[in-house]
Amino acid sequence: MRVIAVVAGLVLVVGVFLGMVDTLISTRLRVSRRRRFSTWLPAVTWPLFRAVSQRARVRSRRRGESSERSEARREAVLSAYPPLVLLALIAFWVGFQVLGWGLIWWGSGVIADVTRFGESLYYSGVVYFTVGFGEIVPAASLGRLLSMVEAFSGVLFIALTVGYLPSLYGAFSERERELLLIDDGGEARITPLSLMVERLDGSTDLDDLDATMGEWERWVAMVLETHTSHPLLAYFRSQHAGQSWVTAIEHLDAPRGFWGHQIGVTGAGPGATTMVGRDPGSSAGTHDEQETP
Repeated sequence: MRVIAVVAGLVLVVGVFLGMVDTLISTRLRVSRRRRFSTWLPAVTWPLFRAVSQRARVRSRRRGESSERSEARREAVLSAYPPLVLLALIAFWVGFQVLGWGLIWWGSGVIADVTRFGESLYYSGVVYFTVGFGEIVPAASLGRLLSMVEAFSGVLFIALTVGYLPSLYGAFSERERELLLIDDGGEARITPLSLMVERLDGSTDLDDLDATMGEWERWVAMVLETHTSHPLLAYFRSQHAGQSWVTAIEHLDAPRGFWGHQIGVTGAGPGATTMVGRDPGSSAGTHDEQETP
């Protein structure tokens, strides 16, 4: 039984640590997406939040509230999802790391004062968070070495999390900045045609539109890169009502056929249609999972 506990603890510690590193550090998905907790947790919980948001909108309409109010209630539910799932991931990583080390301490028996599993779990938490009360002290060399390894893993997790959050929210700000530039601030709904008409502004010179398409290409490339490195970004709602990064990419993709024809006629550079022509859902694989306003 003790041997099984040690093996299970090692599997938990190593598996969770690899998943954590793959999410917080790796710029390329190396661990199978089906095995990543950070992948299947949103896949399971996102449909539940969507159902709750739809129910909130339906109940709002039944109470006779305006469509704007109903939509605001729906957005309030969906906007709460990304920070909640991020906190759930952090809690999962910490909880299972502590549990895994607790199994190792209990199964190995390298600490003489720790005989019950509850004591092992307590000692694991004290070491992982480097609290160091000192009422339980490892006497054997192996126990001291393992304590240092667990303490290092706890400090490393804190450092990775502190570095990950600014990167995540920095990428979110970059994404939203271009949405504000695309939005004309009017009440009318933006369409692909209105975007092109606005950029041309009555001019027949397509150079300005070519430059604009180049800017959009760089923005789509940025979204593709950041949402691949940080898949959770796909669930972050846009800051302003009526805006959606998914809808924006669809609108930028729509003029591609027209602009591709113009490239063949005018001989303009092909760069402006390269990235805009990508599948909007290829950035994070969640295009069908995020509702657009």
